[in-house]
Amino acid sequence: MAVNAVGDGPDSNSVSLTPTAVPGAPTNLTGTVEEEQVQLSWTAPSNTGGSPITGYKYNINGGTYNSTGSLDPSTNVPNLTIGTSYTFKVLAVNATGDGPESSPLTLTTKLFPPYDLSGVPLPGTTNQSILKWKEPASLPSLATGETITYDIFLNNQNPGPTGTLPGPWPNSFRALYGQQVGFPDINPIGIPNQDLSTNTLAAYSPCINPGTYTPPAAPEGVYYFMIRTRKNNASNQEIASSDYVFNVDPIYTLGAPGGNCPP
Repeated sequence: MAVNAVGDGPDSNSVSLTPTAVPGAPTNLTGTVEEEQVQLSWTAPSNTGGSPITGYKYNINGGTYNSTGSLDPSTNVPNLTIGTSYTFKVLAVNATGDGPESSPLTLTTKLFPPYDLSGVPLPGTTNQSILKWKEPASLPSLATGETITYDIFLNNQNPGPTGTLPGPWPNSFRALYGQQVGFPDINPIGIPNQDLSTNTLAAYSPCINPGTYTPPAAPEGVYYFMIRTRKNNASNQEIASSDYVFNVDPIYTLGAPGGNCPP
């Protein structure tokens, strides 16, 4: 109202105002890693601060916050380095400003896998193969004491590769043979794309639940292996790895024993 020497004037029209605040923190931050990117997703805050959420921002390793450019509670983070650990946080934004950070999420990007995995029987033996593959085109840098090795597993026998990793016995094929192979001349000392090879001993036939399937103890077998790249710390503990890849063509091994899965 207005006031003069005569007195108070009439009231103005009423206006209703709702105080606003910044939104709450996003929750359930998760991520899916690839070699050079991470897909982040989260749950939008239930408390919007009294006004709609207008966007989200993400942060890498405590650096500057970047807008996702979207109202979707997810974003792709590109241009990362293979085999490297990153810590992410996200926050929500409304007209009032930036809300608090989410809890941190630490993820390690994958390595590139080997390729062109193939093999032949080892001459003069009845239960060994020679596996051959190409080193990945790109390998991570290594700190003092870190190494690159390859994990090799016998995946399965006839009728061929399943495209899945060995699962808990007795529900899927087991990797009854595993080997870690290290090469001292691998990048950054060696040259990527070079051929590498190793001998493998087919100690057992891979098999599934013996209640439903018992592999024959045939003198000949057709075998499919899988291999992945692995980065280790100075104590030989895994700190990053690639997906497994499978040999496309079968590897024939003579005299590989059969039998039931062990308990």
